[in-house]
Amino acid sequence: MASLLHPITFFLIQNAFTISIIAFTRSYHPVRTALLPFYLSYIILLFPTYLNTLHNVVLASIVSGTTYANLLSYLDRIILSQWSFENGGPANVPELTKSEQLLSRNEIIGTAEPKADHRITSGTILQRLGYGYFVNSAARLIGTPQQVKNVPPYSILNPSYIPSRSRFLLRKLAIFCVCYLVLDLATSSADPASNAVLFLPSKIPLFSRWRDVSAEEVARKVVGGVAYWAMSYCTIQCYMGAWAFLCVMCGDDPKYWRPYFGHLSEAYTIRRFWG
Repeated sequence: MASLLHPITFFLIQNAFTISIIAFTRSYHPVRTALLPFYLSYIILLFPTYLNTLHNVVLASIVSGTTYANLLSYLDRIILSQWSFENGGPANVPELTKSEQLLSRNEIIGTAEPKADHRITSGTILQRLGYGYFVNSAARLIGTPQQVKNVPPYSILNPSYIPSRSRFLLRKLAIFCVCYLVLDLATSSADPASNAVLFLPSKIPLFSRWRDVSAEEVARKVVGGVAYWAMSYCTIQCYMGAWAFLCVMCGDDPKYWRPYFGHLSEAYTIRRFWG
């Protein structure tokens, strides 16, 4: 029982569970909702143990964050939208959209003639698992009618450019290593005792006590704000990059794993900053 409760083991079970539900159950099948309490119970029991079990703040953050993201994905795609292999996407969509869903599904599972047999409903076990794996891992649903807006391309100058698998893997590995080192350095060098003094609740207000604010404190707030965004960026790059690396290494096409962030020069308004 203890081994089953290890965060890494649960992470693998969680993904296998979600993939199987998408692959082998139809929309609105009662098992989808019936198994949700067990899914939630495991997460509630495991979350408090992550740091003690993994013994690393960065790794615990990545694994727990990904586990929680998978839970939200399960609620969205399996409980609310009711994605299934038979529909090639969510249920209750217009007929035209459903036809597009089935075409994109057949391209994802690699059927030889996706347009000639887009009404395929049986599928082999591998095709079903492959589709479930895609829906579970593709956070932005790239290449489907449900693709999120404003997904950045690999190259601004050549939006159609798709890197080779080897180039993609090398780049993701390099980014992961750099971001992980930054996070590890930041967390290992932090001094909780000093932070408790420097960031007292009484020092949080700025404008109401502007006469007492020193230049050092202003600089500390600026650096702290920049550090927060840098840490958030590195955290996202770490756990999303690791997931993308594993998926592409296992056979995914890099076209489904476009960059998570656009070019900095594009973020010149609040709307463009948030995508």
